[in-house]
Amino acid sequence: MNIGRPIFALVAAGLIGLGSFALAPTADAQTCNSVCNQVGRACGVVAKGDKKAGKIQCVQDKESCKSDCEANAGTCQPTCESEASACVSACSTSCASDPDPATCTATCEAGCESTRLACIDACVNCDANCDATATTCQETVKTTFTTSKDSCKTLGGSCKDTCTSIDAACAGSCKVDRRACDASAKNDANSDKRACKNADNRRTCMKQVLKDYNVALKECGTAEGACYAPCINTD
Repeated sequence: MNIGRPIFALVAAGLIGLGSFALAPTADAQTCNSVCNQVGRACGVVAKGDKKAGKIQCVQDKESCKSDCEANAGTCQPTCESEASACVSACSTSCASDPDPATCTATCEAGCESTRLACIDACVNCDANCDATATTCQETVKTTFTTSKDSCKTLGGSCKDTCTSIDAACAGSCKVDRRACDASAKNDANSDKRACKNADNRRTCMKQVLKDYNVALKECGTAEGACYAPCINTD
């Protein structure tokens, strides 16, 4: 999961690097504010998309983790024991040339035993460990989203500080393109949902549809943010 990547970098498309200029004239301020708000909103769409994608990934990882627990339940602890035995057997060989072979072997075997106990604990608490990892994953997603929202707010503010006027035709085209993009994503999702009715595993199919729809909306937000860059004048 690449959940730590700065969201605003995807949609800024050069906006943050515009530099510092005088505040926009009063006649153009409202237009600048409006478009810069859209820039921030587009950034927010991407941030929300990353949040949804992160949460979905956390759930999928947990389900996969628990499936592995179930599949390995019968062999997990025996594997721990056999690996521990192999570890102990290797201690004598590895410590043979040590100045104090007895102490070396005792330390080595203690390490083998510690590893064995940790291995068995992981087997016994496999499901619980999956749940704990998933909880940490969700918390990380939440923290990353908060950081991304702040970045989007900064992006919108920087845009307002540097904007002097807006190419209205250019900005209008961006809005039209965004609406068309959203509509296309929704239509594709609806079509895929209908196809899921005949799928062997409808639940899995629907999950994939929602995942793909989220990705499509993120792409719309990214494209919209990049589209506004040439529409914003700074001198």
